[in-house]
Amino acid sequence: MTTSMRVRKVKRSPGESLYENALAEARKKHPDYPKVIATLLEAIEAGNPDAAYALATWYLWGKKPYVQPDHKAAVRLLRTAVAAGNPDAMWDLAVCYDNGNGVRINERKAFELYLSAALRGDASATMELARRYHWGSGTPRDRSVSKIWLERAKELGQTMKMLKARNR
Repeated sequence: MTTSMRVRKVKRSPGESLYENALAEARKKHPDYPKVIATLLEAIEAGNPDAAYALATWYLWGKKPYVQPDHKAAVRLLRTAVAAGNPDAMWDLAVCYDNGNGVRINERKAFELYLSAALRGDASATMELARRYHWGSGTPRDRSVSKIWLERAKELGQTMKMLKARNR
């Protein structure tokens, strides 16, 4: 008796294909960045949240000479990625709320975003929650809850040295 294996092709959405095309172009030795940006914008239009996050990071930090830092544009794109559950976008948007980059400073909103990222397994966000509960930043102080988050952060590979560096 012989068995045949069927290989089912996973059908990708147009947004996914566009995002993958943008990544492929960006990874080339000499990428055509205007093409990458245009393709990311098309992918975002097609509803791809990963493309929104990728372009948001460029707006956060800049990609000279192609993209100048624009925190308000970054925040708009980060919100799209956050709505899709991207924990990296949650972290970056939380930092924006902490520092007032493109939004008003809002410790409570930052705390909520760090919590969302930590619940999705983001190790840095887990450590940040331990710190925030310890000091009562964006949430009421609760040292016992801080210890729980600190233990979870250690399980995820975070160290006290990382926490001390963050508090400077």
